[in-house]
Amino acid sequence: MSDLVKYFELGQRALSEKDLNKAIDFFTKALQTEDKQQQVRIYTALGDINHELVQIKESIVQYTNALKVAAELKDIDCEIKLLQTMGNVCQEAKSYAEAIKCHEKCLEKIKEGSNDQVKSEVMRSLGTCYSLTKNHLKALSTLKEALKLQREVGNKKEIALTLYELGMEQADTDQTKDALKNLKEAFSIFKILGMNGEMKKVQREIQVIESEENEKRWIDEKLVKYKKIHKFKDEIE
Repeated sequence: MSDLVKYFELGQRALSEKDLNKAIDFFTKALQTEDKQQQVRIYTALGDINHELVQIKESIVQYTNALKVAAELKDIDCEIKLLQTMGNVCQEAKSYAEAIKCHEKCLEKIKEGSNDQVKSEVMRSLGTCYSLTKNHLKALSTLKEALKLQREVGNKKEIALTLYELGMEQADTDQTKDALKNLKEAFSIFKILGMNGEMKKVQREIQVIESEENEKRWIDEKLVKYKKIHKFKDEIE
């Protein structure tokens, strides 16, 4: 067994034992290999480790290194997976502009392959980023397209997550009726899936929207009543 192969295996062992710093050391030594596929695996592992250590910039550097080698190998599936991961990491770190770039590049790569499941996931993430950056038109169109694709794929969890994101975006843009419809459908699916945390989150949003709607109706009714009273006063005077 060569030293480079040994370093890789030692890195994997250290990773399984959660000794992350030792894993980084062994994987870095193993990078001297000329095996490109092995390099992709090592760079990806280093990206994962740095992500776990909340060293986001270094994590993205390592994923980018893996992406460059995967591009050399013309491994489209690997490029798609890496871009999806990078987009999610940037999104998690609230670097939404960078997340959008990664998600958009990922969708471009998916055109070269064929993976509707991943495409639907990436589109949901992209729609969410558009929503978070107040690009409402793109957010609505992307989330609606993601939902349509997810219904075709049949992934219940993704459907519910997208219904939630779409409902929240519709609530933000005063499309209350559609928002409540989608949030209630999301709640029903989460209930079937036993996702109690998500159920509670959606239920809170529904209650807030319905409360605001009730308040608006109360104000409108008071305003109508006020106008009628003053009109009556004007008429008798």
